[in-house]
Amino acid sequence: MSLLEALGLEMTNLVKAGLAKPLETAPPEVQGRPRSNSDPGPGAPKVGATPGVDQARFEARWAKSGPRVESMRADIVSKKLGTVPDGALKNALTAFEAADKLLVAARTAADDAKSLAALVAADKAVADFDAAFPAQNDQEKIAYLAAKAKAQGAIVRLDAAVKAAKFGSPPQRFFGPPIAEFVRGRGLMDQGEAEANYLAAHRGLKLVITSQLMLKGAFDSLNMEWQMDQVPAAKLSAMVDAGDFDVDGKPFQAAFKTATTAMARALSDNEVVPALASIAPLQKAMADLRLKAAQTLVAHGATAPRSTRLRAIAFLKQDPDALKMVQAQPGGKKALDAMVGDLGGKAKDQDSKDFVRAAIEARFGPKLGNTDLTTKYLPRLYKALGMVPESHTKGNPKLSEINRTRVKLMPSGDYSFDEATKKGVINLVTPKTGTVDWLQSKIMAMGAKKIVGHLGGKDISTFDALTLHEVGHSVDEEKGFMAGKMGNVTYGGWQDHSIEEVVAAVGSVKGFFKDFGKLPRAVLDAYLKAVLEKKKKPAEESSVTGALTPADKPDWKAIAKHPAVECAENIRLKNSDSGLWDKGDSAAAKYALGSSVYQESYDGTWTSYALSARGQILCNYQFRAAGEWFAEPYAAFFLKKLKATHPLHAMLEQDQAAGKAAQRAAK
Repeated sequence: MSLLEALGLEMTNLVKAGLAKPLETAPPEVQGRPRSNSDPGPGAPKVGATPGVDQARFEARWAKSGPRVESMRADIVSKKLGTVPDGALKNALTAFEAADKLLVAARTAADDAKSLAALVAADKAVADFDAAFPAQNDQEKIAYLAAKAKAQGAIVRLDAAVKAAKFGSPPQRFFGPPIAEFVRGRGLMDQGEAEANYLAAHRGLKLVITSQLMLKGAFDSLNMEWQMDQVPAAKLSAMVDAGDFDVDGKPFQAAFKTATTAMARALSDNEVVPALASIAPLQKAMADLRLKAAQTLVAHGATAPRSTRLRAIAFLKQDPDALKMVQAQPGGKKALDAMVGDLGGKAKDQDSKDFVRAAIEARFGPKLGNTDLTTKYLPRLYKALGMVPESHTKGNPKLSEINRTRVKLMPSGDYSFDEATKKGVINLVTPKTGTVDWLQSKIMAMGAKKIVGHLGGKDISTFDALTLHEVGHSVDEEKGFMAGKMGNVTYGGWQDHSIEEVVAAVGSVKGFFKDFGKLPRAVLDAYLKAVLEKKKKPAEESSVTGALTPADKPDWKAIAKHPAVECAENIRLKNSDSGLWDKGDSAAAKYALGSSVYQESYDGTWTSYALSARGQILCNYQFRAAGEWFAEPYAAFFLKKLKATHPLHAMLEQDQAAGKAAQRAAK
């Protein structure tokens, strides 16, 4: 049926019903009646719109059917009718929703003709719904009553629990959403039964059943949270019963018993409020017990380190952070030092290894990797880290982790800081920390510094020197020390360079550009760059030949023998860990460019330092890069081998003094 036909039919019906007169006889007062201030339907135009016949027809019909349309719309929006199965009732609801959508749109557009047509369709859908409702409602009643009978016991118990505010008022924590869903569902059930609308009642019952599933999830969350306290509390309780703590455990045991009983009542009888209220006192009692236990370990750690360490190991098995609590107490660091020292440099069994590992992490901060944490390594690492101020380890955000890999002979190490993760990592590659380290230390004391490239000297352990050296890198990173001293001759005069800058320096100082000035500068630059890049045949490189003109006649043999080329060959890396710094003072002086020594410090990384800085040399490796220049004196200072005249001595002495003052204040 077209819109005009619908409007015509509607007009005929209105005339027959006595609600309107034929258009040609409609009195002027009807046609010209101003629009009411009240809204006759959703989206109706405001006062001032042009009145018309369609408006009068719509208002007359809306006065009769509007309340029913609005109530139907509200029932659909609130899902009060639930999920209606296929059939006449669903078809009627679908038709109503389509008509109502058109009605809202038409009223928003102030289109009275379309509004009237949409209202006619909505009325028909409502009539179809009312006709189909009784049969569907009877079927729904049967299903509802059967489902309600099955769920009645749980509903009664939950009704009582909600009424008694067992979940809290308002419901606490995880229980808010399920209880709100339950209350909403019970409201629909009661209203539906009162109005004999079993579609609504069944909808409410389904919400109640859903809320019970949600409630199970809430109890699961409560139980999971409880387990986070119950598991460690049970271990603490067992230790109290076994006498592992030399403290009064009664307050903790009482809090644990109260919480355990309350949680059981919550799970069996919905007594949620007392259960939740018991958690905080239990957590406080656990914290108090741990603190007292830690204080007891501190009190006896220095005087009875062996027996105290056994208690600490038992505590550590229950609480991985136990030693962190110990070190945080006044005198805690001294107690840890004594307990580790009592091992005599050997962590022979797994419990002892676990203890020293936890002591290192508690005392000095960085986590330890899982590889090669051997019997002697752990106590040696503890000792080495204890040589430096706490601000350089535990108080150093640029030292996060220490890893160790064991090798047969040659030690090495590296430090790196990842800006993205803010993680600073030391990797130690060391031989056995017993006999092999002793032999290497003796050889280094005889002056064979090249064996490891680090400090050598009497009574210096290569392990200690290497560890302190890498810690020094992390301290330099944290302080930004060398980064702030670039170009300062007092601190080595270090500078970073591009390879092009090195080419310019070598070519100019060694007279390369002057001696071969007839050739294009681009040819000479490319040739020296090829030498610095370790090209086997620099004269044949495309960058070199491509810069030649037809008139150029280079003497490649003379070029290859020039001092600038010799210099370039000697300042570049031989391999990844061998360069000019290995060749000592004489080579540095020979290949210096004016007052500076240029070199390739790492693959593709070019630096220079002041030749005069070698006047305070500690070892050749110190002159590999700015970071090494800091790290070697750093290690030497804490090994008591750095002269007071060295530029770093005053700064490190100040840090050391501050660290000792902090230790005294903590006692």
